[in-house]
Amino acid sequence: MANVSGLDHPAKWLKRKKAFLIRRRKEELQIFEAASQKKAGKPTLLFRGKAAESNPEWPAAKNKIRSSQLAETHIVTASLSAEESYLIPLELPIKNKAKATRILPGLLDLQLPYSIDDTSYCFTEFRHQSGETSSCALGARDVEISKALEALELQGIEVEALDHELFACWQYFTQRENNKAPKILVLVEDNHIQLIAGKNQQPSLSAHIVLDPANIDQNFRALRRTLKSSIEKLNSEDTSLSVYLDENHPYKAEIQQSLDRLTVKHTLRSGVLYFISSALAQRALVAQEDSFSLLPASRRPASIDKKIARSSIGAAMAVGFSGLFLCAISVAWSYVVSAEDQALQHKLITKAQAMSGYDKIYKGKELRMVQQSLSEAVKKQSPFTQLFEASLLEPLSSILQRCKDTDSKLKKVKLSNKHLEINSLSKGLQGAEALKELAIDLGYNASIKNQEESRDGLKVYQIKGSSSSYSAEGDYE
Repeated sequence: MANVSGLDHPAKWLKRKKAFLIRRRKEELQIFEAASQKKAGKPTLLFRGKAAESNPEWPAAKNKIRSSQLAETHIVTASLSAEESYLIPLELPIKNKAKATRILPGLLDLQLPYSIDDTSYCFTEFRHQSGETSSCALGARDVEISKALEALELQGIEVEALDHELFACWQYFTQRENNKAPKILVLVEDNHIQLIAGKNQQPSLSAHIVLDPANIDQNFRALRRTLKSSIEKLNSEDTSLSVYLDENHPYKAEIQQSLDRLTVKHTLRSGVLYFISSALAQRALVAQEDSFSLLPASRRPASIDKKIARSSIGAAMAVGFSGLFLCAISVAWSYVVSAEDQALQHKLITKAQAMSGYDKIYKGKELRMVQQSLSEAVKKQSPFTQLFEASLLEPLSSILQRCKDTDSKLKKVKLSNKHLEINSLSKGLQGAEALKELAIDLGYNASIKNQEESRDGLKVYQIKGSSSSYSAEGDYE
């Protein structure tokens, strides 16, 4: 996980065996409690409904969360739905991880309809294939994060992590399926649908559809279009589609009809809330490589800071012992490094010989000799590449005609597609200005410079210019 703005998930810091998982859906709260041994235990629904003191079940649920926080027996996490967050796949034509880490935020900024500075975000694990680096940006606008946290704080709940719900479900789903075939996961709840698709366990697209009873036909047409475009983008006969929903969902028949129109194999499964809560529990209680939290540092609870501080002290002691150990093995390691250096030097010289064509390459001059060979090759090829450049006869004809129109005489013309130099003879500056305007029209950044006066009383003017990518090769005089 390339964590740029988000924080490491507390599962890495807070070794707790239980978790409260909080989902906020408009005015409704869903609170699950999960326990863990080696794997996240089965989550149980602790509370579902509108949080209010008038609700007889709410005070007991809130007191249990607050007392568990004080005793540090549970980790309390919240999540953002697809409606409140974003998931954007990104690709770069480079392999270098350090460069990708620097470039991806700028690429993400171009994809977002708002400034990246107004969001918290992070990137999934980088994947390299065919010279390209792919990753997935996960994040949410700061205003959505603040809205979610403030709603919970009003109820006296302080969360220690803020998860990306759709990515948590995707990660949990692909781990269970345990294969790299293309997949589409659809989560259907009471009034909205979340969709995520990808292959090789890397998500490549996501969508969110609100189910409005007044426009339900339009909603399902949008669902069918989204599913078809997802299938086309994955472009594989092995694509599988899994749909989770409640057994008694009011639109179960319509969803089944939409699935029957598709050409891929699909599975309809019940228990959508149990699936989502299990995914969030897995992320909350089991530290993973792609663990992260979208919780801003300014809202991070003191419990995490204390754990980080204790971990830092332990890390400092570990560094001290490691230093003593490294001193003991440094002599043996130097021999290993020397042998590795010799092997790498031999590979470098062999590669340089193949690229340059030289029989002998001197140590330390590999790059310079390859550059020299390539430069010589470019010069040899220049007569052939010039054949494909635009003809210079037309601009030269225009220069001669302009001199004739202004009663100017040419002393020297040096012309190429990238460079222009004219020395003209005229009685005044008017002829030189006309040639300068022509040069600008031809695409050169031209300027005028006065030269010496000729024997017959005419003045010599130099009009000189070049294109933005200047090269003196291929000039004609």
